Amino acid sequence: MLFACSKEDAEKNKSETVSQNTKKTETKTPPQKETEKLQKWYYFVKNNKGNLEIKQTSSINSIPKTDFLPWTESLRLVSVGLMYEKPILLINRGGIITVTDIKKNAEFESSEIFTTKTIDGFYKTDLGVLIRAYTDIIFSELPKNLNQSQNYCVYRYNSLNKKLIPIIDTESLKLAKKAQLTKLVYGKNWLASFKTDQNNKVDFNYIEFSNFEKLKNGEFSQMSHEEFMDKTKTEKLISIDIKDFKKNIIENKHKNIRLEVFKKEASNKIVYIKKETKHTLNIDDELEDSTQDNDASLSEEEKEITATACEFNTSVDNKYKKAILFSNGEFLYSKNGKKWNKDTLPKLPKNFVYTYFVIYKGKIWAAWEEQNFFQVGRTGLLEKKLK
Repeated sequence: MLFACSKEDAEKNKSETVSQNTKKTETKTPPQKETEKLQKWYYFVKNNKGNLEIKQTSSINSIPKTDFLPWTESLRLVSVGLMYEKPILLINRGGIITVTDIKKNAEFESSEIFTTKTIDGFYKTDLGVLIRAYTDIIFSELPKNLNQSQNYCVYRYNSLNKKLIPIIDTESLKLAKKAQLTKLVYGKNWLASFKTDQNNKVDFNYIEFSNFEKLKNGEFSQMSHEEFMDKTKTEKLISIDIKDFKKNIIENKHKNIRLEVFKKEASNKIVYIKKETKHTLNIDDELEDSTQDNDASLSEEEKEITATACEFNTSVDNKYKKAILFSNGEFLYSKNGKKWNKDTLPKLPKNFVYTYFVIYKGKIWAAWEEQNFFQVGRTGLLEKKLK
């Protein structure tokens, strides 16, 4: 059968054909590329100069394997600081970086203190923002002949040049040269414990002081082990209001949770513990290991889980006022401080957990690490655009 058409109809058909072909040739952004726009995976390495390097990868599964090290010796995020306009991150064996410094192949010079000691913090004090430095004598050896620079245990962070200034050494406290500052917390006063291992003997010293200026001047009091343990019970160290976070933890389905809270006005992180079953790991340990199933009879809700909570400065275009991140990726957030919303971060491989996080200008930077009991393998950050 033959069909006849006018020139006008032919032009119309041609136009429609071109339009259809154009639509067919339009390419949509592949889902993987779209995901990469919304989230980025980074991992930490030490380069041949001994400096911290942050490398970017397309997937956490493509990150090269690394040796497992004790958590005190490994390259891992150990704390966050919310006292500045831009959040800062404390990376053990690496350095202190600002959240906006995180990018592909970024390199940061690791000062001697980060290459030789274990670092913890941040502490907001009368002398500024401080960190503590110590050697875990179980996993590391102290130099045979310690000089004064190696005796410093407290450093002040200079946010302008990102340098550390030593301010407290053990000898000025009339302690042994080998004494290590193993714990520093704030309740009604500052409380510190020192461990000394020498001459095949281990000794402990416990002190209390009201502020660091007085500590520098030798104004502190000694206390017994029993008194120190009593004063450092987690419930006695909650010095600021965290009831909003506690409510979410109490109502959460998980029965055993160790929560660490970071707030701008807090002197240090606040720890809150929810413990509803007896068959759990030691929930008071410094490093919790959420990957170890110590009792196969435990349900998922009974197994111990860790979480981090942060309250952010909303004056810097940060729409997220409060948030809680669980080690399994569960994520709660509040934009107005009242209504809480639920979300989930990307699932991690087996034996990987989320640890600390910050939010800045609509993005979350969540630390993750590979755990094996007290050892840590691969570590890094997830950067993700929030809803």
